[in-house]
Amino acid sequence: MTTAIGVIDFSDRVAIVTGAASGIGRAIAAALAARGARVLVNDVQEAQATAAEIRAAGGVAVGDETAVGDFAAGRRIVDHAMQAFGRLDLLVNCAGTSAPGAFSDIAEDDVLRVLQVNLLGPYALTHAAWPSLRKQRYGRILNIASNAALGMGRSAAYAASKGGLISLTKDNAREGRELDIKVNAMLPVASTAMTARIPPGPFRDWIDQGFSPALIAAPALFLLSEAVQASGEVFSCGGGRISRTAWFNTHGWFDAQATPEAIAGHYDEFMNPDAARLVENQPQELQRYTEWKPWPGPGRMPNA
Repeated sequence: MTTAIGVIDFSDRVAIVTGAASGIGRAIAAALAARGARVLVNDVQEAQATAAEIRAAGGVAVGDETAVGDFAAGRRIVDHAMQAFGRLDLLVNCAGTSAPGAFSDIAEDDVLRVLQVNLLGPYALTHAAWPSLRKQRYGRILNIASNAALGMGRSAAYAASKGGLISLTKDNAREGRELDIKVNAMLPVASTAMTARIPPGPFRDWIDQGFSPALIAAPALFLLSEAVQASGEVFSCGGGRISRTAWFNTHGWFDAQATPEAIAGHYDEFMNPDAARLVENQPQELQRYTEWKPWPGPGRMPNA
């Protein structure tokens, strides 16, 4: 089933896009500007050149070379956007880095760097942007996470940072739901500087030939638009595909007197996905316990 909507337009909207000088961030920044948004292009390299290219194409953009990763940086980036454009509506947390390698071999400094850029950076920038979004009772935040959060091996710091970003997305979405602040995450599949590290071969060719970063722009713009209804969701996007990715909770098995041996004996039952249900947030997960432990209070469980 399809629903007809009007043209998605970002005139009078102001966006911050981090990691915007190349790859996915660059594609999103350029696409936003092409549809009328005024864009703060944030990147530690080539931010000014990218902003100039957007202006040359008829868009409105300024460059910002602040390195994301702490609260002071988050405030500086937001302040720059407010000084340049007078408001803020959209935030794309795209800046990222990785430290591939065996779990026991990754240097401690590299682990801290990945967590700082990929998780603390978006947290701090969202924290700095939130008061303005809350005051105007409108905002759209898109966090560029990764399917590495599902587990890929030899990328523990990166996976942990992106998993944390998904959880940040879900928690911010709960807090923003009465304020029309929609917060979603994306698991992009695209040919980028990170995938360039993949050894040459069929898989690398498949990514390079079929998954241009430009193909991430359309789903990103939808998720940043007034048309989006979803919040707290995770979308897998790439090559022209968009798909919802979600957590499910099996029906489970219950015995308040269970022994470890009894639990082992019912493994197939509580692992069975046949009666699984979608779990969108913490209250929904807790709600499943009321099937075994009835809720005693009036109405539904708080926050459910």
